[in-house]
Amino acid sequence: NYKKLSNELRKSFSDRYDGPNQTFMDIYQKCLTILNSDADTAKRYTANRILLSLLDIPKNNVNDNAAPQRAEFRMGFGGYSVTVGRGNHFAQSFPFIVRDLLTPIFDALGKSSTASSDKSTDNGIVLNVRNAAIGGIPALPYGFCLPNFLGDGTNVFSWDFAMNESGRGELGLESYIRNGLSSLSSKSQTSSSFPNPPPMFIMLDRSKARISMVKHYLGVVPDAIAFSKPSDAKIVTYNDNDMEEESKPLGFQEWNVWGSPKGSPGQQSWHPKYKEHELMGNILSMYFLDALDIAADILNTNIAWKEDVTKQLLMGVDHVNSNEVSKFPLLPKPMSVTSSAPPDNDSSDGRNDLSSLLLGLEHEDESSKDSSPNTDTSWKMNRVS
Repeated sequence: NYKKLSNELRKSFSDRYDGPNQTFMDIYQKCLTILNSDADTAKRYTANRILLSLLDIPKNNVNDNAAPQRAEFRMGFGGYSVTVGRGNHFAQSFPFIVRDLLTPIFDALGKSSTASSDKSTDNGIVLNVRNAAIGGIPALPYGFCLPNFLGDGTNVFSWDFAMNESGRGELGLESYIRNGLSSLSSKSQTSSSFPNPPPMFIMLDRSKARISMVKHYLGVVPDAIAFSKPSDAKIVTYNDNDMEEESKPLGFQEWNVWGSPKGSPGQQSWHPKYKEHELMGNILSMYFLDALDIAADILNTNIAWKEDVTKQLLMGVDHVNSNEVSKFPLLPKPMSVTSSAPPDNDSSDGRNDLSSLLLGLEHEDESSKDSSPNTDTSWKMNRVS
């Protein structure tokens, strides 16, 4: 059943978007960038995240006869009005397109596993998607409250503040990333001994400076990706010629029609219309479908998948969250600061001597005391209560 659903979804991508001048894969490659230089490694890491959720199923301690709890994979989308879906109905925003496309695939994963007789995969995975974007706000102070907006135990979180932070540098992005990596996966659903790794990061922006910033964190989040609105990637939309509407690929028909009634709030030129949101959801779903197929293959071929998944995800134990409040994952030295000293005064470019509230503090332990002064240091975030 899983394979059938996966193949059908892949076929739907082509059926909706392949045209005389481009294929869906052309669009996907123009709009989405896997920031890890080894794309297969990134997808396998995402696959292991998905499989890890099968090991984190809450136990039902109230009624032994109750229906078994199910594994859950959580995506939390943060940002401003593009992610909100302004100009369209909220349910038409691209995060919910991802949810609708991938829910049957997550549900089927593992139900037909042939690698072992283990029943932990029999109920599949519930995909939980939360769109907590708010129009017209910057990344901070929103980024200080990510567990409140996106939920504890989030496996994937996103950033969409490029328009509101144009010309302001990358400090807001970096603080948002560091806060998210430190706070979002801090709670396991069970009392199991393994901790959750920091969540995957998705950035809705593909500026070179911001991509360089996110790449700085690949040691903590190896599967980070960046994607853009299709209209920004200059794809062919078949609206600049005289092609009849019914002759266009289905996904591009009524491209200029809003999802909500004409005159609804938010119907400005910089907001994607419904069909563009739909395409954005399909593009993101393609990445996760690749990862899900890898996960399905692991379940069907590797009897020791549980041990292998946890080893591969948690090899960098310093970068793993703990259920103890005082222990946050260690992060690389921030790019937006050259000193961990308290701010005496702001520099002209706003990038030096920033408070620990934004970027954290240098982490000291016994091993770091013996390190060479030239050795890269590890940092950790302060708790924002």
